[in-house]
Amino acid sequence: MGNTINYIWVPVIHHLGKHGVYSEFRYNYEEAGAASVYIGKNFVSKGTIESSVTPAAGVVFGKYTGGSLALNSSFSYKKFSFCSQSQYTICAGNKTSNFFYNWSDLYYQELQWLYTGFAIQQTKYRLNGMKTEAGVLAGFIVNKWTVPVYLFNPLSQEKYFIIGINLEWGENNKK
Repeated sequence: MGNTINYIWVPVIHHLGKHGVYSEFRYNYEEAGAASVYIGKNFVSKGTIESSVTPAAGVVFGKYTGGSLALNSSFSYKKFSFCSQSQYTICAGNKTSNFFYNWSDLYYQELQWLYTGFAIQQTKYRLNGMKTEAGVLAGFIVNKWTVPVYLFNPLSQEKYFIIGINLEWGENNKK
């Protein structure tokens, strides 16, 4: 028969408010059937190289329960940008389910509405080695909406797509 398309919704809502207060809600991110809530503080530096660093702490509940420490960071120089999101998550019920996770993008934005680049994601469980997956990305921008499209493992039989839909709002995003 035909190919079956498997997918999972992974909504992530984040908000940057007054004085750099950062909050985030995720579902199906740490594990299918689990939700998480994070709070942190955003620190911004302007100049030749612009940077944003946000340490955060969170709780995970549902199918997976525990706590997490996270660090979101981004750096921009002219039309080049690097973004990274790292977290270490501790499972309340099973230490072998503790994990480290990192997702990083490096991209170039030649046009106001388009950026392209590379992505890498890494996962390390307590008892297993590091799993690393590399991919390519293209992001499309319309006003405050961004739609990034990722193709991971592009040269492998295990290739897959991730498509995001992002909306920016909050105190620091007013124009």
